[in-house]
Amino acid sequence: MGQPVELIGVVVVLVGAVLAAVRQAVTVALRVGEPAGSLLLAVTVTVIAVALIVPLMISGGHGRRH
Repeated sequence: MGQPVELIGVVVVLVGAVLAAVRQAVTVALRVGEPAGSLLLAVTVTVIAVALIVPLMISGGHGRRH
């Protein structure tokens, strides 16, 4: 991904998707109630974090040597 405009577009879409997922999880958590709602929010945040970190670990980053 070499173009800054593409990078900004990807970041905006990614942030929007994460915020939408968390908003939906909060809505469901409020309907479910405690303690399942808190567990649902914790799992949601964990899945989002893993989904963002694992591709970076697999790709090796920008400084990877072939």
